Amino acid sequence: MLLCGMANPVPEKHTYKAALALLSGPRFHPYLGADIEAASDAEAGDKAMEWALKNASEVVPQTWLQVTLDGRGVHSEKLEWSNAQRP
Repeated sequence: MLLCGMANPVPEKHTYKAALALLSGPRFHPYLGADIEAASDAEAGDKAMEWALKNASEVVPQTWLQVTLDGRGVHSEKLEWSNAQRP
């Protein structure tokens, strides 16, 4: 129910950093990155995965998708797919 004069607030979007990174020892070494606009950590993770799939030719063994907001990690996932699964 909408109250007269009250509008539904639009979620504030944030700029997340997405990166494809190689794991070497205990550290990640990013080699490809992008800015992702999203209203939540979950949305940022989904959009970053879409971005990673579009850049699948850049994925090599031991590649991880890392998503951060203001330096805080919000999503981390090892990317493993065969050539047949690439777009």
